[in-house]
Amino acid sequence: MQKFSRQNLDTKLRWYLSVLLVTIAVVVAAILTIFSARSSYRKAEEMAKLQLSFVTNTYKNWLDNNNMMLVALQMTPAIQEFCSLKDNSNPEYSIARSNVIESVMTQVNMNMDINFISVINQEMDSYVYSGNLTITKTRFDEIYRKSYEISERARPQGTVRIDFGNQFIGGTKHTVTFYQPVFSTEHLGEQLGMLCINMNDNMLKTMGNTDFEVAQVCLANQKGELISNQETELLSEDKQVKCLDFSGRDRGSVYQEGKYYFYQKIGGWQYYNVVVIPATYFYHSAVPMVALLLAAMATLLVTSITGVRRIVKMNYEPLAMVVSAMDHISNQELDYQIPTEDMGADFKKLGQGFNSMMEDIAKLMDQVRSEQKHLDQIRFNELQSQIQPHFLYNTLECIHWQASADGNKKVSRLILALASYYRLSLSKGKNILPLKEEIEHVKIYLVIQNERYGNAIKYYIDIPEKLYYVRILKLTLQPLVENSIYHGIRTKEGGAGIIRISALEREHEVIVMVEDNGTVMTQEQINTINRSVWEYGEQIGYGLNNVHKRIQLAFGEQYGLKYKLNQNGGTTVLIYLPKDDEVKLYQ
Repeated sequence: MQKFSRQNLDTKLRWYLSVLLVTIAVVVAAILTIFSARSSYRKAEEMAKLQLSFVTNTYKNWLDNNNMMLVALQMTPAIQEFCSLKDNSNPEYSIARSNVIESVMTQVNMNMDINFISVINQEMDSYVYSGNLTITKTRFDEIYRKSYEISERARPQGTVRIDFGNQFIGGTKHTVTFYQPVFSTEHLGEQLGMLCINMNDNMLKTMGNTDFEVAQVCLANQKGELISNQETELLSEDKQVKCLDFSGRDRGSVYQEGKYYFYQKIGGWQYYNVVVIPATYFYHSAVPMVALLLAAMATLLVTSITGVRRIVKMNYEPLAMVVSAMDHISNQELDYQIPTEDMGADFKKLGQGFNSMMEDIAKLMDQVRSEQKHLDQIRFNELQSQIQPHFLYNTLECIHWQASADGNKKVSRLILALASYYRLSLSKGKNILPLKEEIEHVKIYLVIQNERYGNAIKYYIDIPEKLYYVRILKLTLQPLVENSIYHGIRTKEGGAGIIRISALEREHEVIVMVEDNGTVMTQEQINTINRSVWEYGEQIGYGLNNVHKRIQLAFGEQYGLKYKLNQNGGTTVLIYLPKDDEVKLYQ
């Protein structure tokens, strides 16, 4: 350790960086390996869930369509008439059988998966059989009672029952048998017979063509027993080799014996579709990626270590110049520049960047000093404005009482308005007021101005009552109204001046507008004013800059003033204010 501590700095850097690169490479390789494996699993899992959702929706539609067919069949007049008969010796019996056969053969001919349809009259223990398979081959008379006993209710609130099995075809293939009670259409709740439809169980086989070459599609009941499947290794003769734990959930996954079972409930039916995928499939796609990643990391590591050691050795001297420059900067020599004439191309860029950065810092510091001076002036003016109104307010009160005592009502009224103006200016020391109070302040100011200009100024206040409580800085509107009078209305030849104050709200802000019909301006002049407001220029005077800056200090830089032309031939100034109560200053 002591020997290493006596090594030169560039040697230490080479060793430090080499160890660091090795550590980073190992950590990154481990993270990327885990990420690749997890990404591969998530991708396969997502594909499995999408496939399962498609399979489930398809199977649900198949069951729903068959259920609709059962309900429609059991309500047909022919089947209702046959199941209502109570004596097979009646001449109408043969006619009813013929009508039933004619009705069901339409469905048989339309759906080649239907093996047979049987209508059972429970009163006479008689049935009508018709289908694509003969009754001898299906052994219907021998099997249907047993099949009905082992069938399960397919829907919690329904009457249809389903049996998945291979009894009717002699064990050669799986079929699905639907049992639907035939209820009287005339007497509510009266069961007349039973409708039995046997179909080939081809739906799962068709849906088994998934995007996963190793996936298997199964059907399970509420107990988690696999009851239908095209793959023999999952089912034995009793069709209940595998049992899953659904725990009452509509969808999820279960891991058993190296396989993932993704399941989803089939709508309102008491069955689950299950997609079975070996666990190894989820990660096999990540193996080539991980191998390629490790090879790339090893190559990159060797190349990086070699490059780092050479760079440190060859370029330490220019780096020392940068360190020396930092020492000058720490000694407040902000105008220090790194000589770049003898540097290589890469460190020359570094030195030039350093020099450019220091020039920018110097400019920023000058700007900060200028802005700080501006802020200090604003605060000074604000403090002084708080002193002057007290003296003026008290003096004006004395003049008001003297004028009133002398009987000069006009002077008394004018002095009283001016005193009220300064009283509102004080606002008990508060700097942020409800918009309603600021409006009252402006009204008094306009009373004074109309006394001066012989009621030549008309004003309108159009502000919704709900916006009267928006927070606004004291003395925001008065300077804007004053600006409209002195630079717009006063210079206008002929006609009365009009000032309109309105407000509207947006999603996150409130806009108060002061509109006048004063001197017509060009769009270029409006653009110059807006630039002066936001860049603190001198073209529009100190007062408006003061208002704009105070708003930004209080509410944030996104708020402030903006001028635009209006349809009345004058200008409109928009005051952007926040809707909430968050302020940064003047609390």
